[in-house]
Amino acid sequence: MSDQAPPTEQDVEQEIDTTGWPARLLDVAEEIGAASALLLVEKFAGISLYVPTERELARSHLLVRELGWDKAVTLCRARGGEHIEVPTLYYARAKKAAIVRAIGSNRAIAMKYRVTEAYVRRLRRHLFEDKQRSLF
Repeated sequence: MSDQAPPTEQDVEQEIDTTGWPARLLDVAEEIGAASALLLVEKFAGISLYVPTERELARSHLLVRELGWDKAVTLCRARGGEHIEVPTLYYARAKKAAIVRAIGSNRAIAMKYRVTEAYVRRLRRHLFEDKQRSLF
């Protein structure tokens, strides 16, 4: 077992590169954090997502299931009654880049980003192979 403390929400937020994100996703990230904005993209990419008002929000709502109560309430306070056009593609690139840059064991990185160890190994292997090819 490692004595290393699990990453905090702030640690995760600092590792997420929002370069190239559309303005609407950046706005949402400012309200609920980049990690939570990425969760929305992961689950709802390419669709128009209705954000209920705080009064309409129920504990069984999909936003609560995906983001947790506090983040869902925060989003409802900021965007309640609106439809958010959830962008596509950005999530995969941002998450892959964060995984490739992450420091730690494959297991720790997999747990942090909610992916399999095999996926982390595959990304790291491709990065290593690309670096090796560039040497020749």
